[in-house]
Amino acid sequence: MAPYVNSLAVSPTNPEVLLAGIEVGAVMRSDDRGKTWSKHRRGSDRDCHSLKFHNEDGNWAYQGGGGGVSYSTDGGRSWKKPKAGLGLKYGWMVSADPERPDIWYLTASERPNLLKGQFHPLAHIDGQAQGHIYRKIGGGPWQQLSGGLPEPLDYMAFDLAVVPGKTGQLYAGLANGQIWQTDDYGENWDHLPIDFGGIHHSMIVM
Repeated sequence: MAPYVNSLAVSPTNPEVLLAGIEVGAVMRSDDRGKTWSKHRRGSDRDCHSLKFHNEDGNWAYQGGGGGVSYSTDGGRSWKKPKAGLGLKYGWMVSADPERPDIWYLTASERPNLLKGQFHPLAHIDGQAQGHIYRKIGGGPWQQLSGGLPEPLDYMAFDLAVVPGKTGQLYAGLANGQIWQTDDYGENWDHLPIDFGGIHHSMIVM
């Protein structure tokens, strides 16, 4: 697979600062609206699937990648990979609570085992995704969320969306078009009576 830009994120507090995530490539940072770019930011995942700033705090940025998950608290200059409670996963989408940047979420599936001849990630196999949604609060470990969600998710949650000002609220869009929603930081989930047919990248909550 040839590398390509998969995600672009603009700082909510400084429009000069941009992050670019390249699948099978790198995560890079620009301080001049994209005129020049850094090299790959150490600590982030080179196989970038999603990349977001917090919607209000430009210090916090989050990344989901083929090697798991990473985050930054200095505007994307440096990155860390919190693995406690998560282990080795095939990460996809990230999102953070609109009021509390230290509460954030990840959708992930099992990583393919190349030694067993598994070259196609389960996340992309409808009906067999073996996906889950995880939550991290502050310095605590990752927690696998259930509370009414299918366990595991047979269809990958390819997008997570929040609404500004609605702390604790999160929407998950699945590959089969289902929308699941929580109002209490992922403790309990409801399947909304909506079917979009398929969600494979992003959605907007209005």
